[in-house]
Amino acid sequence: MTIDLHGRAHAAAAPPDDRAAPARAPQDDLPSLDLLRALPWLGSLRIETENVAAAIASVADYGALRIERAVGRVDAPSMHLRVRLAAWTRARTIASAGEAPGWCVEFTDAAGHPLHRVHLADPIAIAAFADVLAALREARGPLAHGSSPRLPIPLHAAGRAPASAPPREAGARDVRAAWFSLVGPAQGGALVRHHAATRGRVLRAIGDSWARRLSPDALPRALAAAHAAGVALAITVGNDGVTHTATGAWRLDGVTPEAVVARCATARSTLRTAPDAACWAVREPRADAAVWCLEAHDGAGDLVLGVDVVDTDDAAATAAWARILGAEPGDART
Repeated sequence: MTIDLHGRAHAAAAPPDDRAAPARAPQDDLPSLDLLRALPWLGSLRIETENVAAAIASVADYGALRIERAVGRVDAPSMHLRVRLAAWTRARTIASAGEAPGWCVEFTDAAGHPLHRVHLADPIAIAAFADVLAALREARGPLAHGSSPRLPIPLHAAGRAPASAPPREAGARDVRAAWFSLVGPAQGGALVRHHAATRGRVLRAIGDSWARRLSPDALPRALAAAHAAGVALAITVGNDGVTHTATGAWRLDGVTPEAVVARCATARSTLRTAPDAACWAVREPRADAAVWCLEAHDGAGDLVLGVDVVDTDDAAATAAWARILGAEPGDART
């Protein structure tokens, strides 16, 4: 563990695992934007995101929050977050007990459902976090140490998304036309919402040359093949409030009938399997190159985990990943 010239803690953290310490009752109810802006000053943290069927945890320094059109971006060397600020309303701190005492910061939506968690265990980071909490409790005044920044005024408008048209039902022709009009994968979620369809239904509509349903056990084979070929991957898990991407040389860490677990140097991902779950090989709607990703869907047909190459401009890695997915057998249930 080291401390830089600004008094910022840098702890050597081990790769994350799924063991969580017991927690006591929440201690605070705080503005999430203010707390997000303070996290970069706390050094190395365990950062978690999950949904109904998948979870991902990274050990990383929390990067500075950048906001563009009500979407927050946090970029670290091996972790990237995209935050839909309209869904993030409050944050609460939870004191964890047990063998590894510390703090957990849990960000929630308006209904109190957890969207994202950050864990602190290093004593210096915990001490710095106490200063952050004190500042937030005292009407967002300056932090205790002169080296720490003044917390900025919260963006009152950031939690308000522009009104959108209600979803409408559409046929396969409409969905296919909308897919081909996209300029990149980021618009995929809007397409699904606009047509009141699950991601699985959209992929069935666009055709086999753009989306092919794979065997349900394609994920562990593809991860093992990519590791053997030296292809660095990005694994993404998201929910209604945040998408969390971790990059690195991923390898399998365990495959059981209940879950597929993978690990890289700074992160761990878990996909809980189900009899009606599905995997898809999906070609991104790009005009310049054929870039493929692997998607895992839950039983309802919703996207819960995605895997693609870290650098889509790396022609060799992109081609190797496409060959790996192309070699996967299709699903007989399609």
